[in-house]
Amino acid sequence: MAAKRLQHYAIFLSAFNYTIKHISTDRNPADYLSRLPKENDDTKYHALCINNTEIVNVKYINESEMKSLNWKLIQKNTKKDVILSKVRMYCQDGWPEKVSDKNLNPYYLRRHEISTDRDCIMWGHRIVIPENLQQTILEELHLTHFGTSRMIEMAKAYFWWPKLNECIEKVAGSCKLCLENRHNPSKAAPKCWPIPPGPWFRIHADFLGPLLGKMYLIIVDSYSKWPEAFLMTNIGSSLTITKFKELYLRYGFPVHLVTDNGTAFTSHEFQEFCRVTGVKHTFTAPHYPATNGAAERFVETFKSHMKKIIESGKSQNYALGIFLFDYRTTTHKTSGVTPARLMMGRELRNRFSLLRPAPIYQNLVEAQEKQLKYAKGARILELSEGDLVNVKEFRRGKKWSKGHIVKVLMPGSTFMVEVEGAKWKRHANQLHKL
Repeated sequence: MAAKRLQHYAIFLSAFNYTIKHISTDRNPADYLSRLPKENDDTKYHALCINNTEIVNVKYINESEMKSLNWKLIQKNTKKDVILSKVRMYCQDGWPEKVSDKNLNPYYLRRHEISTDRDCIMWGHRIVIPENLQQTILEELHLTHFGTSRMIEMAKAYFWWPKLNECIEKVAGSCKLCLENRHNPSKAAPKCWPIPPGPWFRIHADFLGPLLGKMYLIIVDSYSKWPEAFLMTNIGSSLTITKFKELYLRYGFPVHLVTDNGTAFTSHEFQEFCRVTGVKHTFTAPHYPATNGAAERFVETFKSHMKKIIESGKSQNYALGIFLFDYRTTTHKTSGVTPARLMMGRELRNRFSLLRPAPIYQNLVEAQEKQLKYAKGARILELSEGDLVNVKEFRRGKKWSKGHIVKVLMPGSTFMVEVEGAKWKRHANQLHKL
């Protein structure tokens, strides 16, 4: 949309006859503004860019604020946002029959599903992000350089704003690293393996590399699509068995293992390991890696994203960890749920979980903890069998009677006391140690 000032300038120029001429870079001082200057460089500045021997450099630094971004910051910026302030007002006072502002239409169409929670606007379970925080969220969403569909699936679970899908497509389509590292079109689908009855029943394994000078052992669970990856110093059978033992101790022995015909897998040592652990070992057809489809598909994804994450300035260990975590917590196209849900029976709490306001029960827990902390008479009574005590009397004429501990029912809280041949159950607040 053109600003009114530019429209007036266009009207002013329409009174003139003029031609447009090309000016080469060395004669065009405006070209300097499109280049990021470096400190102490040898750039030859145009005379128009120099004012009193002082060179003015304009720099733009864009750093993600995701580490400090949480629902409280969203709450603060929601109050400042002009559109969201109106939406919040309508949620509290009631929506009109129609709205004249086009920017309110997406919210008006969802008015029966929109609510407020601690001054944050929620559409169902998703929190609405103010406009000035949307770019930060998009940059963090694209941290692992996932494709459009995977980023949309991740966004659906946590946040929303109008035209969110278009924004995600624009981010994915404008990322230089993603464009430079696009993989080849997918091949025809091979014959599928039978669906296993549950997680960690059949696993697929393969070696990957060298990727930036490193080798990796990739293992994928066929049912849940849960991935595991190990950075390998070598791909010998001994180290390979060690990594499999780590997994077996963590998740148990699988029933079926599918690998290619690599030396580490065909060795006598590895075959004996499979026999001892009771794991059926199947080899894929030689020179046809598509037979090991689950591992091969993940290997392709792993290569592409690991390379992009590392090239964006992250360390190899960090790239491995963040990629595996985001992959496990993102909805998988095949199953329709996250690998974490199928593998562990629950969703893993991640950095986007901070965007949701804390549940009400958490406030109750915090309030209860404060009550316990500042409660009066916080006496710790340690008694054991045989200790003499004064016991609270409930018979008329007496307030306290002497007795002794017969049994500790709940340490520090409840005791069985014998008084004159009778056994009474008393709380710590009803006892005095003699």
